[in-house]
Amino acid sequence: MKSRQERRKERIQPISEGFLSTGSVMLNLAFSDSIRGGWPLGRINTLPGQSAAGKTVLVLSTFCEAALDSRFDEYELIYDDVERRCDFNMGKLFPPLIDRLQTPSGMMYKDLKDKADESGISVTIQDLRNRMMMLKKVGKKFIYIADSLDSFSSDEELEKEMRRAIASAKSADAANKIAGSFNAEKAKVLGQIMRMINDVVADTNSLFILTQQLRQRINPVFGQSPWTTSGGEAPYYYSHVRPYLSKKGFHKEQGCKIGVVSQVRMDKNSITGKLRDIEFDIYYDMGIDDIGSQVSFLIDQGHWKSGAWITAEDLNLKENGKDKLIRKIEEMGYERKLRRIVQSVWNKREESLLLNRKSRY
Repeated sequence: MKSRQERRKERIQPISEGFLSTGSVMLNLAFSDSIRGGWPLGRINTLPGQSAAGKTVLVLSTFCEAALDSRFDEYELIYDDVERRCDFNMGKLFPPLIDRLQTPSGMMYKDLKDKADESGISVTIQDLRNRMMMLKKVGKKFIYIADSLDSFSSDEELEKEMRRAIASAKSADAANKIAGSFNAEKAKVLGQIMRMINDVVADTNSLFILTQQLRQRINPVFGQSPWTTSGGEAPYYYSHVRPYLSKKGFHKEQGCKIGVVSQVRMDKNSITGKLRDIEFDIYYDMGIDDIGSQVSFLIDQGHWKSGAWITAEDLNLKENGKDKLIRKIEEMGYERKLRRIVQSVWNKREESLLLNRKSRY
């Protein structure tokens, strides 16, 4: 029989198999306690967040991780840009996606401008369901990201009838009640479709991520979050992990905004059961600053001494300021060493958070 100490160590053993990296080491750790973890395969995951908090950059970084990982060579990388707002310079920010990223119809995104009407990008929730069922029928494995739920309509005929009913309403109160019933119907349809998608994703060991926009509640009650999402409870219920993204602040140079500090609050985690909040930096001409986010974590944890100079003893570096330290790590090619240090410090912190009480079983 294993001792309590052995079981205790197992509880903080990093997980790495069966996951796709998010593109952020800190977010991987928040999900799975592993620098190589991230989004769980065979599962639905949702990604709610404020506008411009970094959701699209994060999902495109996830696609890059898949494109660079030989385990996913046979997977379809499908980006359903329902919002039709993805105008990033792929060649500059996400070059691994040039010959991999597809629209739902199978068209490469690099050809999208010339043949936008053939993209197959979803309009209704039913479109999304049909794409999923087709992928299952042909036996395809996939990484499918729909961005975002709020841009889907429900069945067009239903929406048309709702508009007619609202237009014929005899009062503003009556119109609001009808509009509310449409939202409830949309949530009901979404629940049915999420159940179908869940089966397809699990059967093919694929990955489905659905982004959502955060909206402010009107007059929230005491203790209630001021933020909410549309679509009812289905996205939460079917999510394996659900990180909330918000803007904590901006990076500025010469008075101009050049990036954002994205704060992640874990709302649900069915991998480890833990709800760890983290941060990572995004720069507009770079994407996620993975190294910078790890350096910030080590400084915040007190592992590296910070002052006028930052001393990174385990890398044998001492630099005048965080930016210079980051550039030195890149110059020396110490990215792997940095990740191992971050994993070790994360493990020590997680171990310190264990109750260390007698096990019930």
